Order: sequence, then structure tokens, then C-alpha cells
Amino acid sequence: MAERPYEVADGAEFYPMALFPQLAVSDTERSTAWYERLGFEPVFAYGETVHLRYATGADLMLVGRGAPTGAGAGVTVYVNASEPLEDVFERLRTTGGTAEEPTETPYNTRELRLRDPDGYQFVFSEPVDTDRSFDEVLGGA
Repeated sequence: MAERPYEVADGAEFYPMALFPQLAVSDTERSTAWYERLGFEPVFAYGETVHLRYATGADLMLVGRGAPTGAGAGVTVYVNASEPLEDVFERLRTTGGTAEEPTETPYNTRELRLRDPDGYQFVFSEPVDTDRSFDEVLGGA
């Protein structure tokens, strides 16, 4: 039997996704390593295409066709963090990633803004007070 030209992670689950961002990257290996430091895990790889997953339904496809000029301009990928923001920030800080300190927003969240090696902006978010209702946060109650 011929060897498969692709790799699938052990136990990988495949399911339809309502939204599946694909990012053009200049170096698939470098970008994959960067996203792995954030907590993404490879699901599938085929040539210069890598499917990564942060959590169920939070997937990215990296496509190695070279980042277009001005990559990331006007694009922000918003991620509900599955771990404390300080952990993500510390991993990036010690590995040379570009990130700002987590900040609190008026919307009952703390956000960590960062950029990947091709300039795409990501915002990892966590709730500040999980007991506050939507109306309380927006001043309606």
C-alpha cells in the first residue's frame, strides 16, 4: 500500500464547521510552530496546508502560498480562550511572539491582542465576571 501524502493526528475528529478561516502564510512550518505555542494542535497536514484546532469549533487552515502584501490588514480572529490569558501571554513573551499585555474591556472581558508571523491579528478573550448578565454589562439592568 502506498504511503499517504498527508498526515492526520491520532484521534482527530472531523466535522462540518460553520466558519473555517484560511490564512495565507509565507512559511507554513514557522506559522504552525507559532500557533502550537498558542495552544493550537495540528489536525491534518497536506503539503503546504495545515489544519489546526484550538478547541472544538475553533479551527484554522494555514495555506502556504505566501502572505499577500499587507497580510492581516483589517482582519481580526477573535478566540474565546480555554486557558488563562497570562499563560498564553507568557508563552509568547518567552518565545518572541508579538503581544500586548492583557487588558480589561468595558464589555466584561479581558483581551490579549497579538500578531502572528504574517501580521494577522488575534484577540484571545476571557470573561471578567461570569455572574454578570448581558444587560448588566451593557448598562440595561
